[in-house]
Amino acid sequence: MTLPSLLLLALLPPLATVRVQGPEITGEPSRRTGFQVAADAAPAGCAVIGVTGTGSAADACNRIAQAFSAGDLEKARQHANLFRSEYPTLGAGFYWLGQIDFKQFRYVSALRNLEASVDRSPSVAAAHVALGLSYASLYQYRLFEKEMLWVLEHAPADPLPYYNLGRYYFMQLDQPERGANYLQKAVDRNPEDCRSSYYLGYYHEVMGNQDTAKILYTKASTVARSQKVKFGAPFEGLARLMLLEDRLSESIHFAQEAVSTEPGSASARLFLGKLWIQSGNFGQGIKEFQKAIELDPTDAAAHYQLSRAYLKIGKRSEAENAQALFLKVRSVYSAE
Repeated sequence: MTLPSLLLLALLPPLATVRVQGPEITGEPSRRTGFQVAADAAPAGCAVIGVTGTGSAADACNRIAQAFSAGDLEKARQHANLFRSEYPTLGAGFYWLGQIDFKQFRYVSALRNLEASVDRSPSVAAAHVALGLSYASLYQYRLFEKEMLWVLEHAPADPLPYYNLGRYYFMQLDQPERGANYLQKAVDRNPEDCRSSYYLGYYHEVMGNQDTAKILYTKASTVARSQKVKFGAPFEGLARLMLLEDRLSESIHFAQEAVSTEPGSASARLFLGKLWIQSGNFGQGIKEFQKAIELDPTDAAAHYQLSRAYLKIGKRSEAENAQALFLKVRSVYSAE
């Protein structure tokens, strides 16, 4: 795995992407990876990285944003290199290059460009957030924490550092109460952030506060629907709670919504597969396990569940093959 894996807690869907002002940094699609950022790359994003107004610099920055938002990274890189050449004292060009590098898994290059961005635009909070997340992707968690704390001090209304620190303390350092405190502050600053609400809800689920967890999951799922955010974790959370209440059909309904909301989530597929098996629908369960493996071949749990499902329906040869893959994957990735 190229990004550091965070501590996995029981039943927690792998880590999701994180809102940030401006363009996006995205790493591997699996939620089992480390800190990642996903956000709108609209032209308005240039304002949060210090390029405002209607002049030539703003026009040039907006061209980068538009290409990035359209998914044309090579065109975005061309525009960003041109911006860097024409406006070498502004951090925006380096910032965009860092975003593009991260999107293309060039993590060291992304870090260097984002450091150059902060050097040129030291007062821009979004640059510090992106730099901090880049540090985290390379295991430099103390430097990540330093950048987030800088933003807390200089832009206290910004919910992003609270969210990032909340997940860091909750998931990485196993300090759930401290993490929940930061997550609550993130929710207070941005009630429409479905991710902050979800992870705060998960804290309450872990602590046994199921009623509070359900409220937060419901809120997060409502926002995800209205904003059309590809984030299925709140629906998985509701599915888990329904299962605890022995409401299997409703649990399956929410798990299906998690898959339809975030089809690329191996976690959602795996959980839905387990529910289908529990309901006696082995065919659907096996299909979901196979899809989960396709999305994340390194997840030993999906191979294990597939082997058990095959065994239960008497397909011993397929079960043995799946079991062999489970053992192989577990031996290779057990240190993650």
